Amino acid sequence: MKKRWKAGFTAVEMLVVVLIVSLLTAGIITVSGAAVNVRSNELFASESEELAMTLNTALGDMLHYATGVKTDGESQVVDLTNLNYGIKNGSFLLKNGQLYLNTTAATAENNRTLPLVSAGTYTNMKLESFRITYDKTENLFQGYYEIKGPGDNQKKTIDFVFRPMNQPEVVG
Repeated sequence: MKKRWKAGFTAVEMLVVVLIVSLLTAGIITVSGAAVNVRSNELFASESEELAMTLNTALGDMLHYATGVKTDGESQVVDLTNLNYGIKNGSFLLKNGQLYLNTTAATAENNRTLPLVSAGTYTNMKLESFRITYDKTENLFQGYYEIKGPGDNQKKTIDFVFRPMNQPEVVG
């Protein structure tokens, strides 16, 4: 009698192959997801630093040459005057995740809000909070803002301190 060999795989062999392919696919998907998260977090870190540097430059230009400050009585800055930039009684405004400067008193017919930096600087990030105070004894503007990225864990708080070139006139 001759032995006959059948070509093909048994059901057990096919099950083992499917199991191995499934494990490899799950591993690749897990590693790919982790790589996408790392890339997203690294991109946020880089772009948020760039946004912070740009905002700090714009804020520094405004605050270094401030000639007048109005506070709420507890050092919170309400209005800012910078005659070098033609701003009298301007105020910072956080709107739609961006920082604006009101250059005049906002009214229905004359609302002059100017972006502190262009919208393209923000990419997919938003500012969630902004606070600025003035300490007249130390002659310092201090504050912070929070940058929020698209991910749930992408949030960064930036603290800033600027000293005006001259002692601004303080009201409040």
